[in-house]
Amino acid sequence: SVAMPAYTPPAMSATQQPTPVNNVPPVATDNSSKFAEWLAEDWLMKLGAFLFIVGFGWFVSYAFANNWIGPVGRISMGIVGGMLVMTFGYYRMMKYPSQGAVFLALGAGMTMLTVFAGRTIYHFFTPSSAIFFDFIIAMLVSLASYKFNLKSLAYLAQVFAFIAPLFTGGETTSVFLFSYLFVVSLATLLLAGVTGWRDLIESSLVFVGM
Repeated sequence: SVAMPAYTPPAMSATQQPTPVNNVPPVATDNSSKFAEWLAEDWLMKLGAFLFIVGFGWFVSYAFANNWIGPVGRISMGIVGGMLVMTFGYYRMMKYPSQGAVFLALGAGMTMLTVFAGRTIYHFFTPSSAIFFDFIIAMLVSLASYKFNLKSLAYLAQVFAFIAPLFTGGETTSVFLFSYLFVVSLATLLLAGVTGWRDLIESSLVFVGM
C-alpha cells in the first residue's frame, strides 16, 4: 500500500487572518455618567445630608439673629458639632465608605458654615484665620479621599478649599489671596500625583481662573 501524505491546511493570507476576540476597543467613560452613578447610590442619604446642611445653616443664622446663645457658645457649638459628625463619618467609612463619606462631607459643611457665620456676623475670626481653618477642613477631607480611594471626596475637598476665600466677606488682599490659591494648587498637584486623578488638575485650573 502507498502511504498518504499528511494533510497540511493552506496558509491564510494577510487579509484572512483571524481577529482576536479580546481586541475590544475601550469604552469611553463620561464624567456626567459617573456623577449620575454616584448621585444614584444612596441618594436618600445624600439628599438628607444636603437638607440637613441647609437647615443647619438656617438654624445657626436664626440663633445668631435672636441671641439664643452667646457668640462664643454659638460658634463653639457649631464647630464641635461639625467635627463630631466628621469623626463619625471617618470611622463609618472604614466599613461603608460611601455612607461615611456623606457624613464626613456633612460635618465639614457644618463646620465651614459656622466659621462663615462667625466671621460675617460677629467678626469672631480674622480673614486669614477663617481661611486657614477652612483650609484645614478641606485638607482633612482630601486625606480621607486618599486613604479610602474616593475621588468624589477629593472633588468636594477641592470645592471647600477654593470657596474658603468667599467665606471671609471679601476682606482679603490680593497678595494673600493668590498666595492661598498657589498653596491649594500645589496641594492639588500632590494629591493628583499620588492618586493618578488627573481630572483634579483640570478642575483646579477652572477654580483658579474663576
